[in-house]
Amino acid sequence: MPRSSALVLAGLALLAAPSLRAADLDSPLRFGLQATAARPLQDLKAINGRTGLGGGLFFEADQGRGWTLRTRLDFLTFREDAARTRSLLNDMVAPRTVRVSANQASVGVEARHGVPGFGGAFMLGGLTLSRVEFGTVGPVASGAGIGWDKQKTSVKAGFAAGAGYRFTDAVAVSVRYAATNLGGVTLATLEGGLEYRF
Repeated sequence: MPRSSALVLAGLALLAAPSLRAADLDSPLRFGLQATAARPLQDLKAINGRTGLGGGLFFEADQGRGWTLRTRLDFLTFREDAARTRSLLNDMVAPRTVRVSANQASVGVEARHGVPGFGGAFMLGGLTLSRVEFGTVGPVASGAGIGWDKQKTSVKAGFAAGAGYRFTDAVAVSVRYAATNLGGVTLATLEGGLEYRF
């Protein structure tokens, strides 16, 4: 089974866990805000090596038995950075003038479960749908010749997994690995988040 298919099935299995039933709701829907710093990994690191900053909001429902189900909206931006080009032609044309920025907006469903015996610790996993936009400033070699100031936008599904710790009913921190595949290019980030739940 391809790795991407296995990850999707794992995410669906997590979201369909028997303990996640609407009948188990013990509290009303809550919402909150989050601030995020993201370090690019894998192919994204080769395109833009800067740490991304962003934020978002979430809606969360207690499912009982230590489970919560969260819908989250996130936005990340990576400032312009000198592209680490892989093309010899690009390197010859403009080895230090090509700069790439990236923006990512995503909506996701995330399941969280408290770790028994570890206070406020929890594990998380979920699926995302992301809109990723790249902006290129400078001469870029392509099949159509050499162009300037280009933008490319893609919408793809991805996944996220990680862990966190809740200090109080309102304040929590989390670390998660998130990845989206764009036609063979893996855009992955290691994200640290600070959350406030109302």
